[in-house]
Amino acid sequence: MERINTALNKAIELSIEYLPKIGLAIIMLVVGFWIIKKLKRVIRIWMEKAGLSQDITPFLLYWEARFDIYRKIKKEFAKNGIKTGYSEGIGYGTFE
Repeated sequence: MERINTALNKAIELSIEYLPKIGLAIIMLVVGFWIIKKLKRVIRIWMEKAGLSQDITPFLLYWEARFDIYRKIKKEFAKNGIKTGYSEGIGYGTFE
């Protein structure tokens, strides 16, 4: 009976500690999806006004998102002193 009470108390303690964090993460995820949906709509409207066809819009949005991820990774590398590519003055296939 002692082990059950200990396990139950530990479960309650952990749920009190982590449930607010999990709830906040879910709220942030939902808000993030909502913001992305709004941004996609604005970008789509801008692209239509620029005269781009409907076929190319999803393609450009896809690659823009990939480029943003690449840029964030490169920024983290630079922050940690890791050099990547020609923009930092080293060539591919060379060693420092």
